[in-house]
Amino acid sequence: MDLKLDIDFKDLDLNEEIGVCYDEDGDRIGGSTLASAVVAKLVTQASKGSYYDGLKERVEKIRDEEIRSQIAADVERALAEPLHLTNGYGQRTGVTKTLHELVIQTAEKWLNESTREPGARHPERLVNALVRKQVEAAFKAEIADAVKAAKEAVATQLGDSLAAVVTDAVRAGLTPRR
Repeated sequence: MDLKLDIDFKDLDLNEEIGVCYDEDGDRIGGSTLASAVVAKLVTQASKGSYYDGLKERVEKIRDEEIRSQIAADVERALAEPLHLTNGYGQRTGVTKTLHELVIQTAEKWLNESTREPGARHPERLVNALVRKQVEAAFKAEIADAVKAAKEAVATQLGDSLAAVVTDAVRAGLTPRR
């Protein structure tokens, strides 16, 4: 005997309320839409399998990509459209610049500011100070690695030499005297 089941989804409404109950006062208790029940069941099933591993990261990555794609045009437009500059009182000066130009101008101004490190004799441009600090950090890391390698080489070589001296002394002490 074959069992045949035909299901018609034509009139299915995912917004249909299911599981709704009413208390003695006629107030609604519980219930949800068919769509939320289906999603809850899918999440429950997915969390039991290996598919769930890394699901949060994949969803966040898709979300971030979608956000970027949605706002990319707005960001491009904001960077390219001219802005009317104002004076200290908020009145337009007649000068217009793009946001892109303002960002570059501000960055150049900031990098060319002078700074004086504690104990320094002369002020130094900020960009020079940043480059100097990065070079110093790179040299310190490189020197630290070289010193560590040299210490290990000396310890190995000294250990070998010391072992040879001790071995020779023990052999000399163990050989019969004439």
